[in-house]
Amino acid sequence: MSLKIRNTTVSRLLGRYVELLKGHLGEKLLSIALFGSAARGTARFPGSDIDIMVVAKGIIGLSFGERMGIALDLEERMSKTGEYAAYREKFGRRPKFQEIIFDPEELRAHPPILLDMTTDAVVLYDAGILQEELDRMRKRMRELGSRKVKHGDSWFWILKPDMEPGEVVEI
Repeated sequence: MSLKIRNTTVSRLLGRYVELLKGHLGEKLLSIALFGSAARGTARFPGSDIDIMVVAKGIIGLSFGERMGIALDLEERMSKTGEYAAYREKFGRRPKFQEIIFDPEELRAHPPILLDMTTDAVVLYDAGILQEELDRMRKRMRELGSRKVKHGDSWFWILKPDMEPGEVVEI
C-alpha cells in the first residue's frame, strides 16, 4: 500500500486494516479513507491516533454504539495480526484507531468532516462513492471561492468570501 505515511509499520498496519474490513463487511463496504494528521503526514506515533472514515451500506439507522461495535470488532481482529504486534513492539502501545462510519446517504449530505478531507484524505479503498463526493465538494468549493486559512498549527475554512449576512451556503 502506497501512502503519504513515512512510517512503514503504520503503512503495513493500515494495509491489514483494509484487508480485514473488506473481509468483515464484504459487499456492504464502499469506501475507506485515512484522514487527519496521519493523512497529512504530520502524525507523531504512538501519540497520534489513526483517523479512518468508513462508508458502508446498511449503516443508516444504526446507533452510534452499534457503529462503534463494528469498529471494536475490527480492532479485536486486528489485535491478532502480525502488523498489530509489530506496531506494539515498535511503539510500546496499541494503535489508536478512531473510526467514523457513514452510510452512503449520510455521506452524500456532506457532513462537515468532509471539508478537511477535500485537502488531506488518503483513500485506501473506494467503490467510487467517496472519491465522487470529495470531487463534487471540491468543485462546489472552487465555484464558491472557498479557501482553507492556516493559523499556526490549526486552520479554518472561509466557504464563501463574499457571503452576505443571513445567506445559506451549501457545499
